[in-house]
Amino acid sequence: MSAEQLLAFWETAGVLAMTTVGRNGAPHSAPVHARIRGAHLSLVVYDNTLRRRDIEHNPKTSFVTWGRNGEAVIIYGNATEVPDSLRPTRDSREGEKRNVVEIDVKLTRIYAMRGRNEG
Repeated sequence: MSAEQLLAFWETAGVLAMTTVGRNGAPHSAPVHARIRGAHLSLVVYDNTLRRRDIEHNPKTSFVTWGRNGEAVIIYGNATEVPDSLRPTRDSREGEKRNVVEIDVKLTRIYAMRGRNEG
């Protein structure tokens, strides 16, 4: 998969999974939305999530997405919370106030695989 194909595929991916590692060494995976910005990924997470706590302890993370024809992208990187990025977001379904923080991930490795019907 070329760099252009990777970017196009990533932008149209329906689901991305982010994996972080907790203090006890246990992996945590969750769906997220993340945009590629040069050699970085940019995303937001709720301020009370496990991902945020994991990143404080261990910045290493990975992301994966895949398509129906076997195409897949796995990205590895080091995540940091963007300073002063805490901000309110939409209320929960139950009406509770919620906040998000921005996360910046410096990419360290990308693995991209073409699908069955791609040249």
